[in-house]
Amino acid sequence: MKKILLLAALICGLSATAQDFRFGLTGGLNVSAPTHLDSKVGFNLGARGEARLKKGFSLTGAFLLSSQGWKQSIDWDGRSGYGLDAEAYYFKMPLRAMYRHAITRRAALFFEFGPYFGFGFAGKTRVTEVNRRGIVVANYKRDTFSDEGSDSFDWGLGFNLGAEFARHYRVSLGNDWGLKKFDGVNKNSVFNLSFTYMF
Repeated sequence: MKKILLLAALICGLSATAQDFRFGLTGGLNVSAPTHLDSKVGFNLGARGEARLKKGFSLTGAFLLSSQGWKQSIDWDGRSGYGLDAEAYYFKMPLRAMYRHAITRRAALFFEFGPYFGFGFAGKTRVTEVNRRGIVVANYKRDTFSDEGSDSFDWGLGFNLGAEFARHYRVSLGNDWGLKKFDGVNKNSVFNLSFTYMF
């Protein structure tokens, strides 16, 4: 937490001396694909700030609500099995360096790379178990972030590659790679398609 606050303070300090600061609203589609689990579709929504430096470089930060999740289905012997379907909601804070290259006066390409920090705060996981007779012996929900579930803190590295039009409209593709195992085995990996309006 101290490192996160230090990074946030650093960005605030640099933004005060930057040539320009911009604010924007962003939202889009998530596809969660953890390392050994099945993927699940979600969304991202939030706000971002951008401290523009010199020669096309900027420092960016965002505060996002990120809907993620995963699925798992295990067939023990063709008859019995185990399955889970998890939904997970995170507050995410990506902090990134961005390079923007103007193509024309009204269009530009950009690339962002840097760390992110995620804090899971809500979500339910449905657990289902079937015995060898094909009878459902367990079917219940539990909190995704709990002693029996996943760790609520996540962090890793991420990138975005996108285009800007008319200085206000942006579309980007990206991925966040988790560097921390959220359940002792799996790490988050979230692909995203985002649309942003910069003021």
